[in-house]
Amino acid sequence: MRSVSEAGDIPSGPVVIGSYLSLTASVIPELISIVQTELPGVELDFVSEQHDALLELVRAGRIDMALTYDYELDPAFESLPLMKMHPHVVLPISHPLAQHETVSLKALESDPLILVSQTPSRRHLNSVFRAAETKPVVKYEVDDGPTARARGPRTRLLDIDAAVAACHERRLPPNRAAAHLTRA
Repeated sequence: MRSVSEAGDIPSGPVVIGSYLSLTASVIPELISIVQTELPGVELDFVSEQHDALLELVRAGRIDMALTYDYELDPAFESLPLMKMHPHVVLPISHPLAQHETVSLKALESDPLILVSQTPSRRHLNSVFRAAETKPVVKYEVDDGPTARARGPRTRLLDIDAAVAACHERRLPPNRAAAHLTRA
């Protein structure tokens, strides 16, 4: 981290982290809490951006590091895995597969899907579909996971045509079920 000075073994100073849009809500609050507790001398700030924009911000020296998926990473960057994330499917609670812990892509091949159009998330999901030799029936494309799981009245895309959302996050709106998405 270019802006953190070492005072003994305890880092201090400003650090700016770039976070991939779909990771920000689930990762940044806990990270801020940990840094405030464990590294009180670090002044943490963050920005949320698309994958490609984050890489450009790192290259330009405007952020110290980026939190993103390990899909389509530039080999010029050093990377460390922080957690393992798997694709999930978010289903209306009335869906026949809603009570399953794991759902295969084959089981969803005729369901209308809501897919996130962001890259590289979408390209990764497309590769998962290709590996399962399944072509998704895309009903809607949205810019981010929260839109696919929209919660307000008349904004629940999951209620339209009993659509199913495939995404990398498991956070659920009311009356929904989630399952780990598998290729088999």
